[in-house]
Amino acid sequence: MCTLMEKDVLLDTISGFTAFIAYRTPPQADSDDLEECYLLREKLLRSDPEQIDKQEVYEKLDALKAKYEGLPVFSCYLGDYAEEYKKITGNEVI
Repeated sequence: MCTLMEKDVLLDTISGFTAFIAYRTPPQADSDDLEECYLLREKLLRSDPEQIDKQEVYEKLDALKAKYEGLPVFSCYLGDYAEEYKKITGNEVI
């Protein structure tokens, strides 16, 4: 169960996770994990806040994020900022 504000935060968090995963997924690749994020977002949008188990949502997102932590970001998503991103974050860019 969560409040309306917590639902809004969950939706925002899912958007951030989706981008985090997408930047580490090759262009035009099918990704079951991205699909899971989209479906989870749709489910939340259609649910009343009282029906949402926020802990369960965070556990799903943490499990997804763990699979992609440490993976490099594809430079095609960063454009001209690839080198700057690498300098600032220290993360690899491919």
